[in-house]
Amino acid sequence: MNIAIIAFLYNRPQHAEIMLNSLSDAKCAGNFDLIIFIDGPKTEIDQVLVNETVNIAKSVKGFKNVIINESCVNKGLARSVIEGVNSVFNSYDAVMVFEDDLEFSKDIIRYLESSLDKYKDIDAVHSVTGYNYPSSWLEMPRDYTYDSYFHLRPCSWAWATWKNRWLDVNWSIKENSQLFDSSYVIRQFNRGGDDMSEMLSKQLNGDIDSWAIRWCLDSFLKGQVVLFPVKSLARNIGMDGTGTHGAIKNSMHIHPSLWVFDDEIMFPPFVRVDNEIMDMFCLPLSKNKFDRIKFRVKKYVKKYVKKYIPLFLL
Repeated sequence: MNIAIIAFLYNRPQHAEIMLNSLSDAKCAGNFDLIIFIDGPKTEIDQVLVNETVNIAKSVKGFKNVIINESCVNKGLARSVIEGVNSVFNSYDAVMVFEDDLEFSKDIIRYLESSLDKYKDIDAVHSVTGYNYPSSWLEMPRDYTYDSYFHLRPCSWAWATWKNRWLDVNWSIKENSQLFDSSYVIRQFNRGGDDMSEMLSKQLNGDIDSWAIRWCLDSFLKGQVVLFPVKSLARNIGMDGTGTHGAIKNSMHIHPSLWVFDDEIMFPPFVRVDNEIMDMFCLPLSKNKFDRIKFRVKKYVKKYVKKYIPLFLL
């Protein structure tokens, strides 16, 4: 299977440098072509920052080949990603995709490559990601012994997919908008997180331009699942107010350490979601105030039990 690594950059040269250095330091990076897409500037100030980003991209080493594509116009992230990935699939069978606001474990490429190979012939698997919530927010069940799990929600941070899945995506979502007149369909779609239907509504109304929510809708309509690692191999470094869509970082996205593994990855034996993990995944995103309070209480009780109960056992 011929796999390419894709990086999407814009006007954040400092973030781009951290991301590209982290990616080039990853194990097995030298086995792959790196294809970089740099969006064009909106303003004169952007032009200076984009030029700096281009210079950083031109200095990247550690890959089989580095191919840089500079846009003369500002496409925006959605158009950049869709057109960029489409073009790469003219020559490759699968892709690993990264944006400029991430930093990685040295095993990020190994993990994504192994996952792509494992599920290449199983169309029920929509995509894979190297990101997961920190354990302080998403704690795996004690009896869960695998290194990854399936969920319903695609993740646009450090992701990978195959040519046949990507080229089959219907990016025009208005023809399916009538489905969301049904409260049942909304509830099912929101099993991936209570924010899903809200983002889709904003996309339909033209308030946002998101490729990711359209990608999520396509996966939902096809009944596909997404592979996540139990421990994150990526952290977001862009939630500092500098990005186009970037919010300020909260504890949901703070990873003190990233996963590094020595043994073979233990994939789950069946392609199906674990309901207990799925519920824990979605609880922090819930719009139900009681659910969020319940989650926080449970989290802090666990924290203090771990801290103080051993003292009583001395």
